[in-house]
Amino acid sequence: MTKHDFKFGSEVTEDLIIEPKYAHFRELFYYMFNYATMATYFWQWSHGPRESPDYGNSDKALDVLKQNGIPTRGHNIFWGVDRFVPKWVLPLSQVELEKEIEHRIHYVLNVTKGKLENWDVNNEMLHGHFYENKMNDPYYSHKIYKLVHQTDPTVKLFLNDYQIVANGTSVSSYVDQAREFKKANIPIYALGVQSHFDDYREPDPTLTLKRLDQLAVTGLPIWITEMDVVAADENVRRDWYETLYRVYFSHPSVEAIILWGFWGPKHWIGEKASLVSGNDYTINAAGQGYLDLVLKEWNTHVTRRLSSGKQFLVRGFHGDYEITIKYKGVPVVFQTFSLGKQYKEVNIDVTDIHAQVNIPTTSSPLIFHRPTVHHKIVTHQIYYQGRATSGDSSTVTCVNKWSAFSVIKDDQHVDVKCPQDYVLTGCSSLTKALTAKGDGTSVDTQNGVVCRAWNGGGPDNYNSPVHAFARCCKVTGLQCEYRATPKPSSSEFDIIVETKCPNNMYATGCAAHNWNRHMDGVYPTTHSCRAQNQDDFGGNWLYSICCNASNMHCQVKKSTFVSGHKIGDASVVSCGTGWTMTGCHGVSEDGDVSGSFIEGDKCLAFNGEMKTPGMAGSVAYATCCKIM
Repeated sequence: MTKHDFKFGSEVTEDLIIEPKYAHFRELFYYMFNYATMATYFWQWSHGPRESPDYGNSDKALDVLKQNGIPTRGHNIFWGVDRFVPKWVLPLSQVELEKEIEHRIHYVLNVTKGKLENWDVNNEMLHGHFYENKMNDPYYSHKIYKLVHQTDPTVKLFLNDYQIVANGTSVSSYVDQAREFKKANIPIYALGVQSHFDDYREPDPTLTLKRLDQLAVTGLPIWITEMDVVAADENVRRDWYETLYRVYFSHPSVEAIILWGFWGPKHWIGEKASLVSGNDYTINAAGQGYLDLVLKEWNTHVTRRLSSGKQFLVRGFHGDYEITIKYKGVPVVFQTFSLGKQYKEVNIDVTDIHAQVNIPTTSSPLIFHRPTVHHKIVTHQIYYQGRATSGDSSTVTCVNKWSAFSVIKDDQHVDVKCPQDYVLTGCSSLTKALTAKGDGTSVDTQNGVVCRAWNGGGPDNYNSPVHAFARCCKVTGLQCEYRATPKPSSSEFDIIVETKCPNNMYATGCAAHNWNRHMDGVYPTTHSCRAQNQDDFGGNWLYSICCNASNMHCQVKKSTFVSGHKIGDASVVSCGTGWTMTGCHGVSEDGDVSGSFIEGDKCLAFNGEMKTPGMAGSVAYATCCKIM
């Protein structure tokens, strides 16, 4: 068996299908699923002119999916919940609104014609009634569905809603709504049942099955359109997903089970709902459980020996099949067929036992090979913030200063200054819980030179404030300039922004700040600072601490020891005899560095998120200086 008739699918977005960096995502998707939901048509978030949004990338993605044999459904044309209606639509008059609705239907169906099999036309109508209320017509959505059908009679139309089987509060209302649409002769093909189950709560198979039976009385097929469960333990998650897949796959009215994402880094909930984890695309326990069901238990693979007869009766799952006949281990016949609900007879003629045929083969997408990283480095102009001169010392002498903890709230900061006679040569930060929830650091010179650490916020960070770490040094004649980029780096995946110190000064320390926490880290070269972006949105503000003194020489030491994958695992590097550490930083190709600081003669850079085996831990960088 090569492909199921039953639809096992997942939600995708255009970037995952067309951008080169997600090539392995696509390999896994085509291996694991045979159906997709393209969730890029939300009216409120459409880009471009409001009368004619730009769906060009979605169009390209649909072409790629079609070329790979993946049918696709569209989500969604309208969404009647008030907060998901475009703001410019809200004040329209009835006449203006009707005109815009008609225009959107014609426009969207024209750009997707022949590329989508079905549509969520007006999403979650049990929970939002904007169009009915605005038009003063309780059945206005009937008109919307009829116009969609008239515009493209080939596409199948769906209702789609939540609180149906996950908790059942709306199941009776959904049955009533389906009957209402059928009575009005609205061409509804199926009931979309979202299936977002409550976080950390085990699904009840008995209640789920009962609710499916309630829906089945409508006579409409049932599609599970947006399924996910949430469990931090991947083994528990595997069991919960398996329970639901068995209940849904066993029910005669259910035609499709579509996840609302399966890869942790791009899942709307995150790793705790995923089948595939991390940037190395590790199949976790939940994913292995899915593969065991769909590709093994619910798949048909049969071997027969022709010496025992020429006719064989085989029971198989509905779908597409390949037959290979081998003579003395060599393939001599290759044939394909499809099996549906009816009995089928397949005849195979063996005309030449010495013929050798080529059997299509593919490499396993379950093995991820990390691509060679070629970082784009962009040098930014920097502006002068200020200068400081240290007190006298015959050797490079340094002390550490810690700030208090920050307020536990997004984008709150905390500062630390150096003591008198010392100047700031290095600036870093650390989260109290060693989790990667900080927004990084910056250098501020408005009221003296301070190292500033930023809290990253977010629901998982309420018990994890950050504090700033200042490395403060002095040596006779030591002068430091503090410089910064006038704007953040561009929103490009893994782009590196670099600032060079003037007059061949040494980069004794660096700082970088990202409002969205999406930063792989910051590190020095001998005469410059670099900050690496983690994602394709947001950018990094970069700060360079540029210092020199008579006969002072500096070098950068990079740890050869990469941290482990657990939260709090550290990469460590030292300067060596005779050298003094002036700054300490950390970077990970997969991001999530929780911070760095200097302890004794060691620079420690900490891993801030649990990572899977193929992902990169943190690497420590230290700037080391001495008087020659």
